[in-house]
Amino acid sequence: MPDPWLLISQPSTIFWEVCCGYGKYKFEATDIWNLDESGINTVMSPPKDVAQKGKKQVAQASSGERGEQVTFVGIVNAAGATAPPIFIYP
Repeated sequence: MPDPWLLISQPSTIFWEVCCGYGKYKFEATDIWNLDESGINTVMSPPKDVAQKGKKQVAQASSGERGEQVTFVGIVNAAGATAPPIFIYP
């Protein structure tokens, strides 16, 4: 059976459980953490080209390099304290 916290068919019930948990366990703001990850590509996208109106051909240099996906992780707690940023390289 799946974890009931993953079934979000009744958000009001989950909200009530979370509120009761905070009251029961007396969590402080420093005990509640949030982690967010984001992917960053190591190759910059090419800049926009500017040319005269009506010009048929515009020169463009493109990078043949694909680059790598680097993962950035940011961590902050409910009190506003942060952990140092984490970069995960492949």
